[in-house]
Amino acid sequence: MEKYLNKEFLLSNKEKILEALAFAEKAHDGQMRKSGEPYIIHPVATAVILIDMGMDTETIIAALLHDVVEDTEVELSEVSQKFGEDVAALVDGVTKLGLLPLASREVWRQHCQYQKNNNFFMFFAFFTKFIL
Repeated sequence: MEKYLNKEFLLSNKEKILEALAFAEKAHDGQMRKSGEPYIIHPVATAVILIDMGMDTETIIAALLHDVVEDTEVELSEVSQKFGEDVAALVDGVTKLGLLPLASREVWRQHCQYQKNNNFFMFFAFFTKFIL
């Protein structure tokens, strides 16, 4: 993943992102995907896609951590304490995505395909809280 962090817009926050990666790896240690691969592959792949889209540091960190609250013993308060309230809000919003009806999720995916604003994941977190 480090090769993706050499983008100019991420260089000043590279250590924060690597800290989040280490945190996620530790939290997901021993978890495997149905394919037999380590679970951490999924959050890393998500983060790489968001890096390619030019997303901000908080969004990339949230991508790495987006399943730690739902799938591990990590509490949202710990995410907030270590990585800030904005990251925690994003993680919380993504965690609640599964609670939306399938039709709403599909509409949301279609909307996001056209969205270019770096803060659309923050909007999503607040959007999800508003709906719930």
